[in-house]
Amino acid sequence: MVVGRVEVGAGGPAGHSYRGAVLVGDRDAVLAHLARARFSGWVGPQEHDHVVLVPSSPHLLVASGGRDLEALGVDLAQAFGPVLVVEVVRDRLLSLVLLAGGGQEPLRYLSDPSVLDPEDLDEPRGAHHAPALARAYGVPGVAPTLRDVLSESLDPEHYIESERVARVLGLLDLPTWLVSSWTLPRRVSYGPEPRTVVRLGAGTPGPAGWPLRWASQPVRRVRQLLSRRPDGPRPDGLAVTDVDGTGLW
Repeated sequence: MVVGRVEVGAGGPAGHSYRGAVLVGDRDAVLAHLARARFSGWVGPQEHDHVVLVPSSPHLLVASGGRDLEALGVDLAQAFGPVLVVEVVRDRLLSLVLLAGGGQEPLRYLSDPSVLDPEDLDEPRGAHHAPALARAYGVPGVAPTLRDVLSESLDPEHYIESERVARVLGLLDLPTWLVSSWTLPRRVSYGPEPRTVVRLGAGTPGPAGWPLRWASQPVRRVRQLLSRRPDGPRPDGLAVTDVDGTGLW
């Protein structure tokens, strides 16, 4: 999870913030797991072997036990299979985390570290994980193209990170409608029919769960998260700085 404040200068295209996870698994089993985890958000339909999750909370924590999306993804990867956590911040920054389960270390990608820290490099970090990403989703042949896509430094005056997300998901043969998930609960462009999407509130489906979602929001969310990920070096090599009450959201 990317934590910090992103300053977006004038002149570039306006963008959206959204996050989600794509996992391999049976949707009914995934829904049961998310109910136990008291997840709040939308669960897409079964799309081949894949299911898309989109948190509804604007805050960092999305499930019981003080779990953010990545921590929930770790649990899902252990139970089902590879989980790709996608986070886009105002279409200026893309974070990808591949969670493979089995005690394997997460593989991390960040499109432009300088957005978080002006003293850092503006070159993408983690593009060398492209072969592992491609193997995880059974398409090893796309690794060279995927690495090129991840390695490209996008001109913020003309391109947005959602374009990169769509290309990455397409190469991995994963559902691409995640790039429009910021429109939820309205209908998602080129996405599933609304009747096929389940909305959970603290693990409870439908309108009955919506009040539970608000009642279950943790107090001091960011402080709880940072107590487990303190300032200083993180697994992705970034430091947590300038955190406000809702992180980037």
